[in-house]
Amino acid sequence: MRQFQRTEVELDLIGESERTTQRLIAFVEQHATVSRSVLRDLLFALTVSAPLREKAYLTFQFADICGVRRRTVEPFALAGELLMVSALTADDILDSSPIRGGQPSLAERRGSSWALIVSHSLLSLAHRAMSYGQTSVRPEAATELVDRFAASVDGICQGQLETVSHARSHLSVAYMDSLALRRNGLLVGACAATPAIVAERKEFVRESETFGRLLGIALQHRDDILDFIGDPNVTGKPRLQDLFNGQPNLVLCYAFDIAKRKQPLEFKLLRSIWCESRTKQPGTMKQKSAERRVLGMAVTGLAIESASRHLRRCCWQARRALSVLPPVRVRENLIRMTEVVENLELEKD
Repeated sequence: MRQFQRTEVELDLIGESERTTQRLIAFVEQHATVSRSVLRDLLFALTVSAPLREKAYLTFQFADICGVRRRTVEPFALAGELLMVSALTADDILDSSPIRGGQPSLAERRGSSWALIVSHSLLSLAHRAMSYGQTSVRPEAATELVDRFAASVDGICQGQLETVSHARSHLSVAYMDSLALRRNGLLVGACAATPAIVAERKEFVRESETFGRLLGIALQHRDDILDFIGDPNVTGKPRLQDLFNGQPNLVLCYAFDIAKRKQPLEFKLLRSIWCESRTKQPGTMKQKSAERRVLGMAVTGLAIESASRHLRRCCWQARRALSVLPPVRVRENLIRMTEVVENLELEKD
């Protein structure tokens, strides 16, 4: 595997993510009222869901900016991560995804019904974490935070519904932006949680939400691009998984648009693979030969370039939203975080 130098903000994020994972494990072990076998799979879901805990990290960063003790916002940070793991576990069921975090997904290991039970248990634990957090903040702030989290979960559910129902036969960049936001809407709550708790001025709260929204879109688009160019040993999933599972993807969106205008034969091939993947069970296609043909297309390289430009634009807009924040070290960390998101080199094949 390639050797590379981690940036300071990456090391900070990795360290905070590891500490958050330990807090999550301790919380689940203490508060889960389930059988030992379900508890074991709850812990498994936590460890393979995601190596980085961006939502908790952002909640703590904004707590530092606002001068709030991290312990005050920790229950909301844990709740956001538990909600995300619950959604990812459900995603693996809906997508029939065999891999999560480089390991067999819970749905693959234990079956869809069992994974659904674990997803529901995680959702219950998220609600419990949030209820503990409400005791340390103003009642009106607690109500606002619950509403924010509920809206984020509604968005996740809407995104999942559109994905499994194949509501769109045609992809557009605007649609991919809205879908990315629904998938990562919890980042909006993570960024606005602390400003809402301390009743910061409305402009501060609004721009914090804007930053979370744009960063959430950027993270999803980054994942879309790495689906095409990522090293499976680093990303933990095979390339072109979205295409072969019939899932919307920003690079596919650009590829369809460019091919339709400039390369009719490549458009026909892409369309054929896309339509076949949406009518067959995931994993039944002859993926190796199809992968070579898709990655060898001229439009694929152009689509990756277009998607990368769109990613950089989202990150630039996110940095601009931070201009209302006090010029402290934490703001510089958030700026560098957007720079890490737009740097695809570390995970390329």
